[in-house]
Amino acid sequence: MANMTISVNENVKRNFAQFCDDVGLTASADLNVCMVTIARERRIPFAIQAPTHPTREIVELESDIARSRREFDEGKGIPNDTVFDELHNELMSRVQARVAR
Repeated sequence: MANMTISVNENVKRNFAQFCDDVGLTASADLNVCMVTIARERRIPFAIQAPTHPTREIVELESDIARSRREFDEGKGIPNDTVFDELHNELMSRVQARVAR
């Protein structure tokens, strides 16, 4: 038997431990079931998708886009489409990075 150490958010750990207790498994047993399933099926046994609510990073980028549009309308800065394209690309990169996790 091998040992593994992981880092996890304290709230996630607490909620996971509560779930394990509710279904009568130890955290170790539950993670072993998950890992065996992944190894056997060669896939993650649940859907991974983009967040359904805006994350703080997305909200901040949207705020940057709005500020850039205001500044351009006031005759400052570079054209909106250039700013928007750059910020949109950054936003999409961050979303794709989150989905890949």
